[in-house]
Amino acid sequence: MRQLGVFLFLFWASLAFGSPALAEKRVALVIGNSAYQSAPRLSNPANDSEAISGMLKGAGFDVVEHKRDLKANEMRRALRDFSDTARNADVAIIYFAGHGIEIDGTNYLVPTDAMLERDIDAFDEAVPLERLLSVIQPAKKLRLVILDACRDNPFAKVMRRTVASRGIGRGLAKVEPDSPNTLIAFAAKGGSTALDGDSRNSPFTSSLVKHLPSPGLDLRKAFGFIRDDVLKVTNNKQEPFIYGSLGGDDFALVPASPSRDRPAPDASASIKGDYELAERIGTEEAWDSFISTYPDGFYAKLAQAQRNKLFAEKTRLAAVEKARFLEAERARLRAEGARASAQAKATADARAAEEARIAAEKRKALEDTKLAEAERAKEQTLEEARVAAEKKKQLDREKAAELERHRMEREARAAVDARIAAEKARAAAEAEAAQERLALEKAKALVEAKAAEIARIRADAQANEKAIAEATAAREALAAERQKALQETRVAVAERSRVDAEVRVEEARTKANSAEALRQGLPDGKPIGPLAALNPAGDSDASMRTGENVVRLLQTELRRVGCGSGPISDDWNASAKKSLRSFNASVGGMVDVEVASVDALELVRKRTGRVCPVVCDYGYRRDGDACVKIVCKEGYELADDNSCERTTRQRAKRKDAPVPASIAPKQRPSDSPMPAPQGALRRADIAAGAGGYRKCMGALPGCYQRAIRRMTPDAAQIWCNRKPTC
Repeated sequence: MRQLGVFLFLFWASLAFGSPALAEKRVALVIGNSAYQSAPRLSNPANDSEAISGMLKGAGFDVVEHKRDLKANEMRRALRDFSDTARNADVAIIYFAGHGIEIDGTNYLVPTDAMLERDIDAFDEAVPLERLLSVIQPAKKLRLVILDACRDNPFAKVMRRTVASRGIGRGLAKVEPDSPNTLIAFAAKGGSTALDGDSRNSPFTSSLVKHLPSPGLDLRKAFGFIRDDVLKVTNNKQEPFIYGSLGGDDFALVPASPSRDRPAPDASASIKGDYELAERIGTEEAWDSFISTYPDGFYAKLAQAQRNKLFAEKTRLAAVEKARFLEAERARLRAEGARASAQAKATADARAAEEARIAAEKRKALEDTKLAEAERAKEQTLEEARVAAEKKKQLDREKAAELERHRMEREARAAVDARIAAEKARAAAEAEAAQERLALEKAKALVEAKAAEIARIRADAQANEKAIAEATAAREALAAERQKALQETRVAVAERSRVDAEVRVEEARTKANSAEALRQGLPDGKPIGPLAALNPAGDSDASMRTGENVVRLLQTELRRVGCGSGPISDDWNASAKKSLRSFNASVGGMVDVEVASVDALELVRKRTGRVCPVVCDYGYRRDGDACVKIVCKEGYELADDNSCERTTRQRAKRKDAPVPASIAPKQRPSDSPMPAPQGALRRADIAAGAGGYRKCMGALPGCYQRAIRRMTPDAAQIWCNRKPTC
């Protein structure tokens, strides 16, 4: 039966404490007062209350009532309504952000319509902190009040005191709740004020939102972390504080998730928080619990000193009580006329009690001394930590100054480099300007030098015009000749068509006669009469095609497909053979080039467009199917590869150089390279050896071997056979 009771107890305990998020009812009331009518408006409380409300909803609270800018009646009504909500709750929390004041040791929360012209008006126009504690009193496990209201009293300067001895404190007064499992969290320790900060939320509320919803984090440790954060943010100007106590079990606002690994908290921060908690409790049991949990370390020594101090104080009080009792007993015995022995015994006992009291006081003084030494050691440690932090800050400042110095040096070097680069650019610009001036002077001298050649150039132009006119006449004659050849070709084709028609008629007639002869029994089926005297069509066609007109027709067709350039004649000469050879090379043909055959004529006639590539002489370039003369602009001359290049040396002025009257006709190249005149070659070679050679002096020895690498053989022959012009 006893085992069954234990099992039932464990079962209900697992239901009650194993899943807090499912079994507990948690409610909260959040109030943020910003729009005060008789005091400056506060910007943070509205934002702070909104942040806390969102945090509590995210933590899974069943009820979160959010109120803003409440007047006195509205605030009392909200507290009254929330008392009904908190009656059956396990956890009840009230958060208030706004103005709070302390009058004669009592803390009040100020609604937005409060005037507070006198100190006694707080009884009617403000809400005492005890009212909030009474509202959450029915909660079973946790009762928590969070006040971000420790600001400067805005009514202190105008509030009249009805009683001169009634004090109006700074911030809020410290308070100790009467009921267990009740915590009251102040944004600043009692008697000090809190800061609003420069951000959207106050430092205290920002830290609350950061640490309270941490899964599995005990509420006391969370407030310890909050205290450290606020001290750090405010440079130790604001220290949050909590009043009240909880049991030994951890209580987290958000239960830990079993599937999520939580990071281990800082050990030193945990020890420090537990030490402060034990210090607030201030009992031997609390210090014994702390020492058993943390037997070694700095805080363990402090805890031992605190316990010894409590023990010495307890011993002293016991000795005092015993001495008082014995003194009373001795007085009683003396009053009752007790025997001397009893009085002596009482006196001895009183003396022993007094000695014990003195010894206890000495021990207490010794423990006080040890505790003072421990406190001094603690302060020394904190001072050393502060000095180390200051040194670190100084080192950081020196490092920042060093970095700034390096940056300024880099900027100075960059400025010097930029100045040097600008000077170099300016010098380069001046040098370029000088070169441009020199180039202008050279150009001016060149213009002056070329002014003397204008007459010769005009004469050359007249000669060129004459040559162009002659070339035009030659081209017109060639076109007329081509037209004549084309007409002859057409006549020959028409004649051939006529002969072919006659042959086909004669063949048909012959076949008819043969059939008739066979039918009549004539021998061999041979034609009779006039048909026997006719020649076959093949003989007539061969006679026509092997005549002189085949030679002219083949030359005409070769010129049509771009393979012939010479004049059309009745002889099958070397130029015609070369044209047919070029045709074979272009189409991959195997026609005999030594004879103007009908097969060659038929093969060329089948080509409808140009076959052979356009080959232009030196000084001319290809423009479609024609060759156009290359004209170089002023300051350039024609190079060996038919390109225009800049003139490197000015043409020497020779008074004895004759001006040509006209351009000499070009010599048609043959199949083998023709050497230039020996006198011109020797003069050009001598000039090249002396360093005064110019292209206008003609070709140099070995010209053809060099030119054939980048020109056609014909163009190389023309270039190397050019006549000197200077």
